[in-house]
Amino acid sequence: MAFNVNKFISHFDSQEGFAKSSKFDVIINVPSFLMELGTSEKLSLQCETAELPGYTLNTIENKIFGAPTPIAGTPAFGDVTLSFICAGNLWEKKFFDAWLDNIIPKQTYLVNYKMNYVTDIIIRQYSEFMPIDQFELMREEALRADKTQLGETRPSLATVATRTPLDPERLNKPHVSYACTLLNAFPVTVNALNLNWGTDEIHRLSVSFKFDRWLPFKTNPIDSVEPVQSAPNVGDNETGSAGSLVNTPAGPFRMRPTTDASSGLLKTKPTKTSTPQYGGKI
Repeated sequence: MAFNVNKFISHFDSQEGFAKSSKFDVIINVPSFLMELGTSEKLSLQCETAELPGYTLNTIENKIFGAPTPIAGTPAFGDVTLSFICAGNLWEKKFFDAWLDNIIPKQTYLVNYKMNYVTDIIIRQYSEFMPIDQFELMREEALRADKTQLGETRPSLATVATRTPLDPERLNKPHVSYACTLLNAFPVTVNALNLNWGTDEIHRLSVSFKFDRWLPFKTNPIDSVEPVQSAPNVGDNETGSAGSLVNTPAGPFRMRPTTDASSGLLKTKPTKTSTPQYGGKI
């Protein structure tokens, strides 16, 4: 079968074009003890490179008779590395240094409780443009609602295209095509920054994160994402447990757990400090 260029182009046009590695953003839900050092918006603006997490199934050998056959054993998640463009005052370097120091202070080396330093990280991939078919259906539905209120008949697609031409700016607006959240994430490595008199390059700070697991989000063409429901685990800060994921104009964020919300699942002991507890007893 000969390669058909037109079919190749038509195929990708029907799938919203090509997914490009440059169209993404990252939202780090900043822990309460770091809010004075930086914000999610600043980190998102300076995050230059990221990666969508992978998923690995470790196998075990099943041998009853004859040659052994592999079967699924345990899941495994690798680290996710984010790279940040450094500002002149290196606030992002101070930010992640303080995060690591909160996990294991260099003065005492006493490890903090996990619930006190983990957070959720949202990674979103955008498509190049909004699909024409879905955009037309939205427009047609809006016109039909207006005409119904006036007692008129439902307009046809031809009428819709005539009365309401496509808006190029709205049509070419990227939308979220894939999104996921890293649950209970925390930094484990902040790479060194090389200094050299022979170059004048901008610093890039590379930070590696570990996390319990990641979950995908349901996406739609209107720039919003919805969390996929999952059975809660004790100690998890995910949907259904203490601290719920909610949609906001800036993307999905985790609400801090309240006493009422967490009483049925996780019970936290009151502390003498004013720092809000995040999650439950480990």
